[in-house]
Amino acid sequence: MQSRLVEQGDYVNPGQILGRVYRAGALDVDVRIPLAELRWIQPLFDRGQLPEAQVRMANAASEETRSWPARVARIKAEIDDQTRTLPITLEILPDPGPDSGNPLDTLKPGAFVQCRIQGKRFDDIHVLPRHLVHTGNRVYLVKDGRLEIRQVSVLRKFNDQVFVESGLAPGDHVVSSPLPGAYDGMAVTVKPADHQEDTP
Repeated sequence: MQSRLVEQGDYVNPGQILGRVYRAGALDVDVRIPLAELRWIQPLFDRGQLPEAQVRMANAASEETRSWPARVARIKAEIDDQTRTLPITLEILPDPGPDSGNPLDTLKPGAFVQCRIQGKRFDDIHVLPRHLVHTGNRVYLVKDGRLEIRQVSVLRKFNDQVFVESGLAPGDHVVSSPLPGAYDGMAVTVKPADHQEDTP
């Protein structure tokens, strides 16, 4: 037991916290999912599935990163009003790998870790640098020596990347150079890759 908030003979009320218990052989990690990110795992919950996860911990002394498989064990019933996040508890699973070791030998209560939760899977996604997707989710393409301005369906924007769900096909040539005054159908000259620095 880590802490005890009541003593023998005390009267307690429903919902009152009695203490904190650390059970040997099991490790839980409490995480909070922002509402904006909840839609990536919500479909799994709707189907009665609990997503798999991974817990990572970096060792500052040895610069080594260890990871362990985990799973969503519990989901809180309501959203935190102050942080607008959904509290979720992950249970770290014993790793059957021969060199993984027991997570209890490394992880201790109160340690800081990084967690990844597996969400909904998407296939045939195209990832582009953010600056190549213009206003209105439009992408500049070259087709038969002409500029084609095509609107695409964006699944997600994350950091400096854009995940395109539809509108692009394998083999499409995306324009990476700035094109001031670009319009659909304008003539475009494609510079050979090995002569790009020599061509203005």
